[in-house]
Parts: sequence; structure tokens; C-alpha cells
Amino acid sequence: MKKIIYLLLISFIIWSCDTPTVTSDNTAPEIIEVFAEYDKTNSDFWLQVEINHPMGISNVDTVWFEIITILGTEVLSAGLVDEGSNGDIVPDNGIYSSLLHLDESLPNDTYRVIVHVTDNTGNNDSKGIIIVVQEEYPPSIVSVEMPETYHLDPTQWGSLSIRVLIDDGNGREDIRWVRYAINTDYLTVDCDGNFNPNPAQDNYYEDPTWTMNYTGTDGNGYLIYETAIPMRPVDDGEGGCGKTGFAFFRILTKDFSDQIGVESDILLEILKCGDGFCTAEFEDNTTCPEDCI
Repeated sequence: MKKIIYLLLISFIIWSCDTPTVTSDNTAPEIIEVFAEYDKTNSDFWLQVEINHPMGISNVDTVWFEIITILGTEVLSAGLVDEGSNGDIVPDNGIYSSLLHLDESLPNDTYRVIVHVTDNTGNNDSKGIIIVVQEEYPPSIVSVEMPETYHLDPTQWGSLSIRVLIDDGNGREDIRWVRYAINTDYLTVDCDGNFNPNPAQDNYYEDPTWTMNYTGTDGNGYLIYETAIPMRPVDDGEGGCGKTGFAFFRILTKDFSDQIGVESDILLEILKCGDGFCTAEFEDNTTCPEDCI
């Protein structure tokens, strides 16, 4: 079975623990795995349990669970089904599920979710996991590190490095993705140096594949995400050319509670030899006499 666990919002499975199993022989049911998701915003709790029985899943009689605080106070209890309803997708496959809408959100605390299964002859098994419910914190972009100017190489591809620091009170596990978007309306549109006559200030293009990679944390505990964007040279040898002018970048991050952090209008000036500007850091009257007289 392929298992996908989404750590939604503020619920994290910290570790699992087995409670004692009580059986009368070697034909007892067995709880293989337990997964839980809790959406505090909508107060929805979803539980999925994989169960095996040596004599066939039809020998399972009852599957139920209870949520108790770490101090032992019961919060709720309910049954699970394997009939393609109530959060269960495929019936009669040994995967039992329960989808509950709670009348009130679970308070911030540590809880044990304990699942129990009993078969037709009274054999049983139990298994528990720990979940921690804590405050929801939206992700925030602390800083974006990238150059203010980039000079295109005449013939060789280059790369533009971007480094972003993210802060999320729920930790790295709460970050769904970090991406960048670009507004290229103020760049040349062809190799002749023509510009878009009607640029739009907020015309950002975003591609789902433009994600940034997590590379660690800095000294303040902020999450580091980085990427390197390929930069086309002035002449790529295949009829293509790198564009010049101004590009605007936007950095976005989204967590598992669908909260978003945004930093917009980060300006990058892209230059090349022959654009009419002498960029002292990259050009002089020897390397680019047409710009630097």
C-alpha cells in the first residue's frame, strides 16, 4: 500500500508507540500502521488504519479509536469503517478510516490516539500514536539575497543565485513549498533590443516547477531555501539571446495550513556588452569598447 501523509496545519505525528496486544492464539488481528491528520481551522479529524488478519479481513469484527490527553483524560471515541464511506476510499481492503468534524477544536496539547481492533472470536490488538496540537503560525519571508545586477556572458551560460530565509513557528515540516515568480515585461523581447510597449507592473509569471531547495538553517534558526536560475548568454550559438533590462522577482512560500508569505518587486537589472551602459564591475574600454569609451 502506498502511504501518503500530509502534515496539515498544526498536527504533527511525533512518534508512534505500541500498546500491549492481547490475543488468545496466532490467528489474531494485527494493526499494521496508523495515520492521523488534524485540521484545526475546520476542526476536522481524519484517521486511517491498516489492519491485517491471518484468516482474512472478513474476520475483523470491530475497529474503533479513542483520543486521550497525555494525562489520560478521554476527549472522544468513535468507530472506523472499511466500506468506502466516512473518509474511507476503497471498501474491504483492510484500510479502515474515520473522518470526523469536531464540534470544538482540540485545545493546544499533546494527545494519544489509540486504535483498537477485535475479531469475531474475541482476539484483539491495539496501537497508539502521539499527536501534538499547537498554535498556527504563518510562514514569513525574513530576507531575500540576490544581486541587484547581472551581466550576461557573451557566449557562456551562467546562473543567478537566490537565497531566501524563511521563518515558520511550526517548523520546516509545516512548509509546503517555496517558489519564485518573475515579471519579464520590462526586458527586451527579441535579439534586436526591442521592448514591450505595454509592460504591466504586476504581470508575474509563476511555474509550479520553480521551487527552491531547502539547504539548512542559519545561526538564528531561520530556514534556508536556495536556487540557481540558468541565464542565457548574449549569443547562445543557436539563434537565441539573453534578454536585458529590468526583471522583477516575487518570492512565495506556502505552508500546510495554506497560509502564504510573499515578498514582491525585488528588482534585478540585466546588462550586457552593447546595451549602451558601461558597467564598471564587468566592462571596460578593452572588453566592451562600444559601451565604455
